[in-house]
Amino acid sequence: MLSLVRLAVPLAVTLGLAACGTSDARLAKLTAGIPKDSALKVMGGGKPSRIDSYLTGGHMIEALYYRPPGEAVGGGGHRQRARHSGG
Repeated sequence: MLSLVRLAVPLAVTLGLAACGTSDARLAKLTAGIPKDSALKVMGGGKPSRIDSYLTGGHMIEALYYRPPGEAVGGGGHRQRARHSGG
């Protein structure tokens, strides 16, 4: 029997990425459970504009928020989000 965490985490990642839209080609290169260093590399190696950490089912999950390419720091657009499993 799959645990609730094993079902909830990929679902949350998928919904989070879908909410960001598909205008950023970098999002297609992200997968559930991608290591943080790989997510940073896919997103361009820059510093995320925000990081949120969650502890669920004994696993640390971090959400890395990035601005869309070309958006100014003060811009009001949607943020791109890359999630990975910490470890």
